[in-house]
Amino acid sequence: MLVLNIEQLAAAKKLCELLLWQNLENVESAFSSFKDYLADDYGINNAFRMSMQRCFYTFDWNEYDLLFVDYLWTTVASLQIQLPNHLAEVEEISNSEAKDLFIDVCKVLAEHGFDVWWLASDMNCLCVVPQKLREEIIKAAITTKLGLSLPNYFNYTGFKSSNIYCS
Repeated sequence: MLVLNIEQLAAAKKLCELLLWQNLENVESAFSSFKDYLADDYGINNAFRMSMQRCFYTFDWNEYDLLFVDYLWTTVASLQIQLPNHLAEVEEISNSEAKDLFIDVCKVLAEHGFDVWWLASDMNCLCVVPQKLREEIIKAAITTKLGLSLPNYFNYTGFKSSNIYCS
């Protein structure tokens, strides 16, 4: 069983607050679930994924089409972001088309001040978070040794690093 020290637990709770930025009322229950999953020996990344279902969208490698329909389109709409025509006009999308357009949607989110974070776990997991929280997320993820990354296709936004990986 993985045991986190006091500093790591505080950082894990901070990550719950940061990643649940739209649902702060769920922080305490998510953090409690996280500790329970750790006690059940799920490992830090899977425990975090399972406890943070309100912010992470989880999908299989062959479900990029569902990622678009169920998560990205809904997230973009809830953030009141206007998509470029080539994305806004998509009504039906295949898995391969969705995978190709994924980077375009991530770039649109980045241009409007949002990062798309990936969590290394048994499933593909991602969440959209304001860029202004990036440094705090990195610090908390490094402290907890959580496998959270900001993929390198965001280079055009001026990052010094091609990939930010926190574990």
